[in-house]
Amino acid sequence: MALYGLEPTLESQEFHLGNGVVFPLRNEVGQIVDTSPTYMALAVHFGDFAQVYTLIKRIGRPGDTRRSEVKFKRWVQGGMAKIQKDRFVVRVVDPVRALLKYEEVAQYYPFFFYCLPYETYTVGDKGQVTYSVGSSKNMVLSAVPITPVIATERYGVDVAVGLNSLAPQAGLIVLNMCRWQKIKTADDANEVLGDWRDYLPNDHRDAFDATRDFELGRYTATKLFLPSSPEIVPAISA
Repeated sequence: MALYGLEPTLESQEFHLGNGVVFPLRNEVGQIVDTSPTYMALAVHFGDFAQVYTLIKRIGRPGDTRRSEVKFKRWVQGGMAKIQKDRFVVRVVDPVRALLKYEEVAQYYPFFFYCLPYETYTVGDKGQVTYSVGSSKNMVLSAVPITPVIATERYGVDVAVGLNSLAPQAGLIVLNMCRWQKIKTADDANEVLGDWRDYLPNDHRDAFDATRDFELGRYTATKLFLPSSPEIVPAISA
Protein backbone atom coordinates (compact mmCIF):
# COMPACT_ATOMS: atom_id res chain seq x y z
CA MET A 1 0.00 0.00 0.00
CA ALA A 2 2.92 2.32 0.62
CA LEU A 3 3.89 1.96 -3.05
CA TYR A 4 0.48 3.32 -4.05
CA GLY A 5 0.62 6.05 -1.39
CA LEU A 6 -2.44 4.52 0.28
CA GLU A 7 -0.92 3.52 3.59
CA PRO A 8 -2.69 5.69 6.24
CA THR A 9 0.43 5.92 8.42
CA LEU A 10 2.43 7.79 5.77
CA GLU A 11 3.14 11.39 6.78
CA SER A 12 3.12 12.86 3.28
CA GLN A 13 0.89 11.14 0.79
CA GLU A 14 0.74 11.20 -2.99
CA PHE A 15 -2.07 8.89 -4.03
CA HIS A 16 -1.67 6.72 -7.11
CA LEU A 17 -5.09 5.69 -8.36
CA GLY A 18 -6.39 4.06 -11.52
CA ASN A 19 -4.77 2.24 -14.41
CA GLY A 20 -2.48 5.06 -15.53
CA VAL A 21 0.01 4.79 -12.67
CA VAL A 22 3.71 4.08 -13.11
CA PHE A 23 6.25 3.37 -10.39
CA PRO A 24 10.06 3.22 -10.24
CA LEU A 25 10.39 -0.56 -10.23
CA ARG A 26 13.43 -2.83 -10.36
CA ASN A 27 13.66 -4.86 -13.56
CA GLU A 28 15.26 -8.26 -14.26
CA VAL A 29 18.78 -6.83 -14.36
CA GLY A 30 18.39 -4.68 -11.24
CA GLN A 31 17.82 -1.33 -12.94
CA ILE A 32 15.16 1.06 -11.61
CA VAL A 33 12.79 1.95 -14.43
CA ASP A 34 9.41 3.74 -14.45
CA THR A 35 7.02 0.86 -15.09
CA SER A 36 3.30 0.11 -14.96
CA PRO A 37 2.58 -2.18 -11.97
CA THR A 38 1.59 -5.38 -13.74
CA TYR A 39 1.75 -8.62 -11.77
CA MET A 40 4.96 -9.55 -13.56
CA ALA A 41 6.64 -6.19 -12.98
CA LEU A 42 5.73 -6.23 -9.28
CA ALA A 43 6.94 -9.81 -8.87
CA VAL A 44 10.30 -8.87 -10.37
CA HIS A 45 10.57 -5.72 -8.23
CA PHE A 46 9.85 -7.51 -4.94
CA GLY A 47 12.21 -10.38 -5.66
CA ASP A 48 9.60 -13.09 -6.24
CA PHE A 49 10.68 -13.57 -9.83
CA ALA A 50 13.23 -16.35 -10.19
CA GLN A 51 15.76 -16.16 -13.01
CA VAL A 52 13.89 -17.87 -15.82
CA TYR A 53 15.98 -16.87 -18.80
CA THR A 54 19.12 -18.69 -17.71
CA LEU A 55 19.51 -21.71 -15.46
CA ILE A 56 22.87 -22.56 -13.97
CA LYS A 57 23.12 -26.31 -14.06
CA ARG A 58 25.72 -28.41 -12.28
CA ILE A 59 27.40 -30.91 -14.57
CA GLY A 60 29.86 -33.71 -14.08
CA ARG A 61 30.23 -35.98 -11.09
CA PRO A 62 29.05 -35.02 -7.58
CA GLY A 63 31.20 -32.29 -6.11
CA ASP A 64 32.27 -30.96 -9.50
CA THR A 65 32.20 -27.16 -9.36
CA ARG A 66 32.04 -26.67 -13.13
CA ARG A 67 28.87 -25.12 -14.46
CA SER A 68 27.46 -24.21 -17.84
CA GLU A 69 24.61 -21.93 -18.78
CA VAL A 70 21.57 -23.61 -20.27
CA LYS A 71 19.39 -21.40 -22.47
CA PHE A 72 15.71 -22.30 -22.55
CA LYS A 73 13.34 -21.94 -25.44
CA ARG A 74 10.99 -18.97 -25.31
CA TRP A 75 7.89 -21.02 -24.48
CA VAL A 76 9.71 -22.62 -21.54
CA GLN A 77 10.81 -19.22 -20.30
CA GLY A 78 7.24 -17.97 -20.53
CA GLY A 79 5.92 -20.93 -18.55
CA MET A 80 8.50 -20.50 -15.81
CA ALA A 81 7.78 -16.76 -15.64
CA LYS A 82 4.04 -17.42 -15.27
CA ILE A 83 4.72 -19.77 -12.36
CA GLN A 84 6.66 -17.06 -10.53
CA LYS A 85 3.98 -14.46 -11.30
CA ASP A 86 1.23 -16.73 -9.99
CA ARG A 87 3.22 -17.40 -6.82
CA PHE A 88 3.52 -13.66 -6.24
CA VAL A 89 -0.24 -13.20 -6.67
CA VAL A 90 -1.03 -15.99 -4.21
CA ARG A 91 1.57 -14.83 -1.69
CA VAL A 92 0.96 -11.07 -1.81
CA VAL A 93 -2.07 -9.88 -3.79
CA ASP A 94 -4.72 -12.43 -2.84
CA PRO A 95 -4.21 -11.95 0.94
CA VAL A 96 -4.54 -8.17 0.51
CA ARG A 97 -7.81 -8.56 -1.39
CA ALA A 98 -9.10 -10.97 1.26
CA LEU A 99 -8.40 -8.42 4.00
CA LEU A 100 -10.14 -5.62 2.09
CA LYS A 101 -13.42 -7.54 2.40
CA TYR A 102 -13.48 -6.95 6.16
CA GLU A 103 -15.24 -3.76 7.22
CA GLU A 104 -12.70 -2.97 9.94
CA VAL A 105 -9.95 -3.07 7.28
CA ALA A 106 -11.91 -1.46 4.46
CA GLN A 107 -12.49 1.70 6.50
CA TYR A 108 -8.76 2.39 6.26
CA TYR A 109 -8.35 1.07 2.70
CA PRO A 110 -11.65 1.93 0.94
CA PHE A 111 -10.85 0.97 -2.62
CA PHE A 112 -11.11 -1.79 -5.20
CA PHE A 113 -7.74 -3.47 -5.83
CA TYR A 114 -7.88 -5.29 -9.15
CA CYS A 115 -6.11 -5.41 -12.48
CA LEU A 116 -7.32 -3.22 -15.33
CA PRO A 117 -6.22 -3.04 -18.97
CA TYR A 118 -4.56 0.12 -20.25
CA GLU A 119 -7.76 0.84 -22.19
CA THR A 120 -10.86 0.40 -20.04
CA TYR A 121 -13.13 0.66 -23.08
CA THR A 122 -13.04 1.23 -26.83
CA VAL A 123 -15.21 3.40 -29.06
CA GLY A 124 -16.32 1.99 -32.41
CA ASP A 125 -16.72 3.74 -35.75
CA LYS A 126 -20.32 4.58 -34.95
CA GLY A 127 -19.51 5.81 -31.46
CA GLN A 128 -20.57 2.64 -29.66
CA VAL A 129 -18.79 2.01 -26.37
CA THR A 130 -17.41 -1.47 -25.66
CA TYR A 131 -16.00 -2.29 -22.24
CA SER A 132 -12.81 -4.38 -22.21
CA VAL A 133 -14.25 -7.17 -20.07
CA GLY A 134 -12.03 -10.14 -19.27
CA SER A 135 -8.27 -10.40 -19.12
CA SER A 136 -5.58 -9.18 -21.45
CA LYS A 137 -1.87 -9.90 -21.45
CA ASN A 138 -0.75 -6.75 -19.65
CA MET A 139 -3.05 -5.67 -16.85
CA VAL A 140 -2.22 -2.90 -14.38
CA LEU A 141 -2.85 -3.66 -10.71
CA SER A 142 -4.98 -0.64 -9.89
CA ALA A 143 -6.54 0.95 -6.83
CA VAL A 144 -9.92 2.57 -7.50
CA PRO A 145 -11.91 4.19 -4.65
CA ILE A 146 -15.19 2.39 -3.99
CA THR A 147 -17.23 5.63 -4.17
CA PRO A 148 -16.81 9.08 -5.77
CA VAL A 149 -17.17 10.70 -2.34
CA ILE A 150 -14.21 8.72 -1.01
CA ALA A 151 -12.26 9.60 -4.16
CA THR A 152 -12.73 13.34 -3.67
CA GLU A 153 -12.81 13.76 0.10
CA ARG A 154 -10.20 11.20 1.10
CA TYR A 155 -7.90 11.03 -1.92
CA GLY A 156 -8.34 14.52 -3.35
CA VAL A 157 -9.46 13.43 -6.80
CA ASP A 158 -10.51 16.31 -9.05
CA VAL A 159 -14.28 16.35 -9.54
CA ALA A 160 -14.31 17.65 -13.10
CA VAL A 161 -11.64 15.38 -14.59
CA GLY A 162 -10.58 12.67 -12.16
CA LEU A 163 -14.00 11.23 -11.40
CA ASN A 164 -14.88 11.00 -15.09
CA SER A 165 -11.67 9.07 -15.65
CA LEU A 166 -12.12 6.69 -12.72
CA ALA A 167 -15.83 5.99 -13.26
CA PRO A 168 -15.36 3.71 -16.32
CA GLN A 169 -12.63 1.87 -14.42
CA ALA A 170 -14.97 1.26 -11.49
CA GLY A 171 -17.56 0.12 -14.01
CA LEU A 172 -15.18 -2.36 -15.60
CA ILE A 173 -14.26 -3.80 -12.21
CA VAL A 174 -17.96 -4.41 -11.50
CA LEU A 175 -18.45 -5.98 -14.94
CA ASN A 176 -15.55 -8.32 -14.33
CA MET A 177 -17.09 -9.28 -11.00
CA CYS A 178 -20.21 -10.23 -12.95
CA ARG A 179 -18.10 -12.18 -15.44
CA TRP A 180 -16.34 -14.18 -12.75
CA GLN A 181 -19.56 -14.82 -10.81
CA LYS A 182 -18.58 -12.71 -7.81
CA ILE A 183 -21.74 -10.69 -8.51
CA LYS A 184 -24.79 -12.66 -9.65
CA THR A 185 -27.67 -10.18 -9.97
CA ALA A 186 -28.18 -6.86 -11.73
CA ASP A 187 -29.31 -5.23 -8.49
CA ASP A 188 -26.09 -6.26 -6.75
CA ALA A 189 -24.03 -4.97 -9.68
CA ASN A 190 -25.80 -1.62 -9.57
CA GLU A 191 -25.33 -1.42 -5.81
CA VAL A 192 -21.58 -2.06 -6.05
CA LEU A 193 -21.21 0.51 -8.85
CA GLY A 194 -23.21 2.96 -6.73
CA ASP A 195 -22.73 6.67 -7.39
CA TRP A 196 -19.98 6.02 -9.93
CA ARG A 197 -22.84 5.60 -12.39
CA ASP A 198 -23.56 9.34 -12.17
CA TYR A 199 -20.13 10.07 -13.67
CA LEU A 200 -20.63 7.79 -16.67
CA PRO A 201 -21.89 9.43 -19.88
CA ASN A 202 -25.20 8.07 -21.14
CA ASP A 203 -23.57 5.87 -23.79
CA HIS A 204 -21.34 4.38 -21.09
CA ARG A 205 -24.35 3.65 -18.90
CA ASP A 206 -26.06 1.87 -21.77
CA ALA A 207 -22.88 -0.13 -22.47
CA PHE A 208 -22.53 -0.99 -18.79
CA ASP A 209 -26.13 -2.20 -18.54
CA ALA A 210 -25.90 -4.27 -21.72
CA THR A 211 -22.58 -5.84 -20.75
CA ARG A 212 -23.77 -6.48 -17.19
CA ASP A 213 -26.87 -8.29 -18.44
CA PHE A 214 -24.84 -10.28 -20.97
CA GLU A 215 -22.31 -11.45 -18.40
CA LEU A 216 -24.98 -12.33 -15.85
CA GLY A 217 -27.00 -14.09 -18.53
CA ARG A 218 -23.93 -16.03 -19.63
CA TYR A 219 -23.55 -17.31 -16.08
CA THR A 220 -27.23 -18.27 -15.94
CA ALA A 221 -27.03 -20.06 -19.30
CA THR A 222 -23.98 -21.99 -18.14
CA LYS A 223 -25.83 -23.14 -15.04
CA LEU A 224 -28.83 -24.20 -17.14
CA PHE A 225 -26.81 -26.26 -19.59
CA LEU A 226 -24.31 -27.61 -17.07
CA PRO A 227 -26.30 -27.99 -13.84
CA SER A 228 -24.03 -30.66 -12.40
CA SER A 229 -20.69 -29.00 -13.18
CA PRO A 230 -18.70 -27.61 -10.25
CA GLU A 231 -18.42 -23.86 -9.92
CA ILE A 232 -14.99 -22.55 -10.82
CA VAL A 233 -14.36 -18.96 -9.77
CA PRO A 234 -11.11 -17.69 -11.29
CA ALA A 235 -9.28 -14.53 -10.28
CA ILE A 236 -10.52 -11.30 -11.81
CA SER A 237 -7.37 -10.85 -13.85
CA ALA A 238 -4.52 -12.79 -15.32
